[in-house]
Amino acid sequence: QPAEEFGETAINLLIDVLKGKAKRAVKVILPYQLIIRNSTGPAPAQPVNLTR
Repeated sequence: QPAEEFGETAINLLIDVLKGKAKRAVKVILPYQLIIRNSTGPAPAQPVNLTR
């Protein structure tokens, strides 16, 4: 994900709020991408026992 763009957008919005330039809520849609990797998959068939 473009973390730098996310951070820059957030900082610019915060600066506008601090300077009193933000008069209302702003909706920002940033580009995103779903990347399927090995950590992505269906839930286990059996519940996982988390007791110690």
